[in-house]
Amino acid sequence: MSKDVLMSINPKWVKKIVTGLKTIEVRKRAPLQEHPYKVYVYCTKSGGPLWRAGIIGKIDQYLVNGTVCGEFTCVSTTEYEPLLRNIPGGTCLTPKELYEYMGAGEKLCFMAIKDPILYDEPKSLEDFGLKRPPQSWCYVKK
Repeated sequence: MSKDVLMSINPKWVKKIVTGLKTIEVRKRAPLQEHPYKVYVYCTKSGGPLWRAGIIGKIDQYLVNGTVCGEFTCVSTTEYEPLLRNIPGGTCLTPKELYEYMGAGEKLCFMAIKDPILYDEPKSLEDFGLKRPPQSWCYVKK
């Protein structure tokens, strides 16, 4: 049975995910899940302000930072070894950035994003039974 995941994502990447520019989320460790599964997007407070109107160009706006502002479906996860050969497009990261992020790790996990949406109204962490955001990601109740 699949669980849902809540993932902390920098505002810069949230905007790229919601607009369809970023189609792969990169993590050092991915959830152990059967695909597909839902990923709720928590927009971090750090990284500069991100307003909903700045993403979709509508008049109504709210500050996205510090909220669960949307979701996407993770349809597959692929692990890449240190040489990072044949990296698919869609990460919005340069090879140098990928190596720096990987650090001393043995692999990176590339999570394929499908059907990203931005909520009309953001949700709070409390809606998911959380008092603080996860460092990277955590499982949440449906």
